[in-house]
Parts: sequence; structure tokens; C-alpha cells
Amino acid sequence: MFKKIFTVWLTLALAILPLVGTKVNAAGDYTAGISETGSTGTIWFQTSLTLRFLDVHYTITSGGQTGVQQNISMQKNTATGNYEYKIPVALAANDVIKYSFTYFNEATGGATDTAQVSYTYGQGGGENPATLSAPTFSPGAGTYTSAQNVTISAVPSDAAIYYTTDGSTPTRQSALYTGAIQVSQSQTLKAIAVKTGYFDSPAAISAYSINTGGGPDVPVGSNRLTIQIKNDSKGQYTDSQVYWQIVGKSYQTGKFVHVDATGSLVEMKRTDNTYYKNNQDGNNTNDYYTNYFHKLSDVSWVSIPDIESARLYVSYGEPVLIRTVDALDGAGNIVGLGYQGPDINSPTDANQKVYFDFIEFNLGPNGFHGNTTRVDQFGFPLKMQLIGHDGYNRTVGETESRAAIYAAYKNEVSDKFVSLANSPYRILAPGKGSFGHPVNGEDNTHFFDAYINDIWNTYRSKELVFSVPVGGGNLVTYSGHVMPGTDKLVFKKDANNGSGFTPYLYYVDKPTTPDALEGKGAFDRRSAGQPASITDVELAIQAQLCAAINRHLLLTVDPTNWGNESYFFKTAPSNEYVKFWHDHSIDRLAYGFCYDDVRDFSPSLHTPSPKAMVVTVAW
Repeated sequence: MFKKIFTVWLTLALAILPLVGTKVNAAGDYTAGISETGSTGTIWFQTSLTLRFLDVHYTITSGGQTGVQQNISMQKNTATGNYEYKIPVALAANDVIKYSFTYFNEATGGATDTAQVSYTYGQGGGENPATLSAPTFSPGAGTYTSAQNVTISAVPSDAAIYYTTDGSTPTRQSALYTGAIQVSQSQTLKAIAVKTGYFDSPAAISAYSINTGGGPDVPVGSNRLTIQIKNDSKGQYTDSQVYWQIVGKSYQTGKFVHVDATGSLVEMKRTDNTYYKNNQDGNNTNDYYTNYFHKLSDVSWVSIPDIESARLYVSYGEPVLIRTVDALDGAGNIVGLGYQGPDINSPTDANQKVYFDFIEFNLGPNGFHGNTTRVDQFGFPLKMQLIGHDGYNRTVGETESRAAIYAAYKNEVSDKFVSLANSPYRILAPGKGSFGHPVNGEDNTHFFDAYINDIWNTYRSKELVFSVPVGGGNLVTYSGHVMPGTDKLVFKKDANNGSGFTPYLYYVDKPTTPDALEGKGAFDRRSAGQPASITDVELAIQAQLCAAINRHLLLTVDPTNWGNESYFFKTAPSNEYVKFWHDHSIDRLAYGFCYDDVRDFSPSLHTPSPKAMVVTVAW
């Protein structure tokens, strides 16, 4: 029952105290009522929504006779800010006005029919209808080993029931319940009860786990992929302290989007920076961020459509803060809208003291491709399980506790790399720490320089030959040397198991230590003015050389063993940070640097027919 509210308006011009009956709707979208001034009744509707139209439907019962229903378009009174309609007939005490509204909300793009309200004139208040109780399910929520026929019932029994099976909130436009629903796979049913003369019931929710032993149990939605997030922080954080958000680009529009609580893709806007945080960094103009995040206690899974270049950010205690920004071309012209994510190299970044981590993925025409990553940092242990409709089921990530990983890291790497774990919030990748730039007087930016010099000097007078498997038993072989008088390695290519080399067409510049650690600079360069048929090959060669330097394979390991993990990281200098993550990850698969996928040692998962990605966050 809604509480009767009496409001007194002072009308200065008439010096009369009108009587007002007010109704507050269940969704909180509006308030409405009837105000009385003598024998004149005015129906009013107050809302902050932007409406395309608003109609009132009413009847008047006077002396036991009910008149014809009137359907009137309401107009806004600029003086009061309310939509108002003055009933054009004189009203007497005990006349009964029954009224309801139809309004179209521009934000949601849909029309809503409200419940009917009965108001007795002269008695000082609306007689609001009861709110229906939420429907009930039989059998109820739970885990079952076989498909279930679920019935839904409501009180009163003649109430209509509308339901959804994809986890979305049902409305009067949802499927009408007409009989038992067969639940043959894990899914969540939601239902509302509807009846004329009553307010719609709240949504009832019943989650079913159907596990017949044929595979893992995950929710199923109506879109391409279910993403489920699980809290395994061992009580350190409650679900209300776990935040997540997904951002990426729409395949259809090419624009940046975020995922809302229903799994829909919502285009980013410049005006989305409305969430305030005082960073106390002296730069208060940058204290507003987007509110794309969700609490795990509110939304633990979503079903999403295709999205590319996506990141799932997860954090403890507070949300990861991102900001929408103008995207610029090389000339500084605005060419669109993008977003600014965490910058752990910036001491004033709002996420410096946020425990966060993320997963990268694409969901598109070729299915799902995604991975956990330690390319930038380690925030806390993550596991990512990818499940396909084709039976694919694989998990990557870490299984140890955060404390155990921190302790092991400091015990297993040399002094230069230990400093990367000085922060309690994260273990930095070398390129983000003192290996990429001096930090607090510590400068490891020349860590690989002597090794790189030895490589380039060796191949001034010697040919470097290595082969890369490309599937089907085929190999691509590259042969190169440093051009006289330069620091450029120049390569030729044999594309098919000895069919013959091209001329020397492909160039690789000598890298710096930061280049090698982050796959940038010389290891992310295309020769100017050359076609993609050449520059794509150059990038492929750069990836192989970058991986071989981080794993310390050049000069000490025969290239025929560059794909044999037992030869990796055996000689200093090597990237000890990368080695650590392979040693402490499921199946020894890790993304410790950008080219860790060379020779298939990364945790990249793929299936053309994805069903679910289950992400477990631990502590």
C-alpha cells in the first residue's frame, strides 16, 4: 500500500488552500495527484524525465453513475513545471475520479502504462491500489542434475505474468507466461505480476544451475557470450567491494562503448565524466570520471554482443577510474571520442592506490580471443576460464594467493627486479619501472644494452638464420645480417620450406633496452614508404627477435630450439619478471611482455563458438 500524502499549496492570487492527493509510483519515475480548488479538480504529473508525450486516462463516478473514459494529452505548465489537466466539469464531494497515465520516456525509448488510481473528491487523498506480491517459482532456485519444468504463479491467480530468461528485468512488453517453462541449461528466470487496479509487482528472481555432468555450470543469456565474475578473495572483500566494468569498441559503429548492467553496449559520450573523486593531487580539474562500473553484489554476470579491443577491469575497494577524452589525429585535430584508462607511470593518476587488474579480449566474427596479462603489472591473482559450445574448456591465470605470489617474487628474482614489487598495490612490469625510466635514483634502462651490442656485433660478420612454424608442418625461414656501416639488420625470407629466398628486403633497427622489454621503438616499426607485404614481415621478424632477447636465446641457443621452453631464461641477462609469471601460472602460460605469444607460450584462449568467460578474482 502506498502511504497517503497530503500537500498544501499556497495560491497567493486566490488566497485559497487547495487540497492535494499525491501518489508516488513504484519505479520512482514520477509523482502525480489531484489538487482541489473549490469544485475544480486538476490532475497533475511531476517528473524529471524527458517525455515525448504524456496522456491521462480518467473516468468520473458521480451519484452512482460512471461517465465515459476520457483520454487527454497533458501539457506542461511552465509556471509550476508540472504537466497539468484541469477537469472541465464541476466536481462535488464524494465524486470518484479513477485515473492512469501513459508516458513515453525519451531516455529509454518506450511507453509506460501506469496503474490506475482511485481518488475520492473532498476526502483529502488518493486511495492508492495495492502492489501485487512478486510471483513464485516451482521448483525454486537451485542446482539440478536434469532439466526442470518451472511453473510461475501469482496472487491473485488471475494476474498476468510476464517473464524473461536472459537475466533482464521483465516489463509488460516481455513474454507472457502461459505455461511451464523448460529450463534445460543454467539460466535465470525473472517475472512480474500485473493486474488492472494494482501496481505491478516487484520482479521475482530464480536462478537455476543445470549440471548434468557434461560440462561446467554457467549462466546463459540471450547475447553472444556470458561473462561471469566470481569473488574468491577469501573474505578479504565482500561482493559489494568488488567493482567491474567493460569498455571497448563496437564492431557495428567503430565507436567506443561500455557495457551496462543488462549487457548492452552503450556509446561513450564526452558528458559521461560525472563521477567525482578528490584525488588530492593539486589537479582538481581532472577529478571527474565515468561511472561505467558495477558492483559485483549488484551484477555478477552479463550476456554481451560482439565487442572488439575490449578490457574487463576488476578492482577491490573502489572502482577503476577512466575518463572519456577527445581522440586526436597526428595533427592534433579531434577525430572522435576515446577513453583514458589507468596510467600507472603517472604519479598523479587516480588509480595509483587502487587494487585493480584486467583481462583483454575480442568477441567478433572469428569468435572469442582473449587472455590474462602481466604485460603492465600484477594487481592480484586472476583466473580466466573460456567455455565454448563446441566443448572447448580451458583455464589460465594464477592459483596462488596474493601474499604467496609477492613473497615468491621477492625470493626468486635478482635485486634489480625486486624493486618492481616495492608498491603494496602492484608488481610493475620492468618497462613500467626502473627498466623503462629512472625511478628514485635507480636506473636499469641499459639492462640489455651490452647483450644487444654483442648480438649486433656478432651478426655483422655472420648470418642469423631461424625458422618459424606456421602450421601444417610448414616453416618460414629468415636469414639476415647487419648491413655494413649501419645498425640495421637486413633479412631475406623463404616462405615455404626451401622454395627459395626473396632478396634482402626486410629491415630491423637496433633496439634499446626499453624497446626490447616493451616491444616498442625498433621492435614496433615499419619501414617508411613500404607496402604492407614488406612491413608486416618486418613486424613478424621484430617479434621473434624481441622474444629471443627477453628469453636470452640469441648467441647461446641454436635457433632450432627457440621454441623449446627448457632453453628459456638460462643465461643472464634475461627478463626475470617474465620467467616468474611462467613459473607461477597455470600450464606455465603467461603474458609477461607483449611478444610472449611468440611460439605459443601466452595464455591466449580462442574458440569460434564461445559460450562463457568465467573470471575469478582472488586475494
